[in-house]
Amino acid sequence: MRFSGLVPLALLVLLAACVAPGPGAPEFGRIDVHVRDQAGTPLNGVVVQLRGSGGNVIEEGTTGSVGTPGYYLILRSGGEYRVQVVALAGYTVPASQTNPIPVSLQRDATVTVNFTLAAN
Repeated sequence: MRFSGLVPLALLVLLAACVAPGPGAPEFGRIDVHVRDQAGTPLNGVVVQLRGSGGNVIEEGTTGSVGTPGYYLILRSGGEYRVQVVALAGYTVPASQTNPIPVSLQRDATVTVNFTLAAN
């Protein structure tokens, strides 16, 4: 049948229409948070907090929970945030490390935030 080549194309167009954001759809950005020790080894189990401009905790999770050591992913609408870590037992946040780190997140953008913790 001659229309068989059109079926995959029609399905692709339909899928794109369903996935494409329309008016009023949330405009998400991505914050990649990496936490390592001073030797560069990724640290799992570190509490990561996303705070709003007023300091309130909006989201909280732990590094390594998404399957990648020392990593935590945040998906949020664009805006002004602060990313903070709570030191893991046996580690401290050194005075030289900004904590929380201010983040200005834009739509469809990725911001990478790096923390380095010092062993006690």
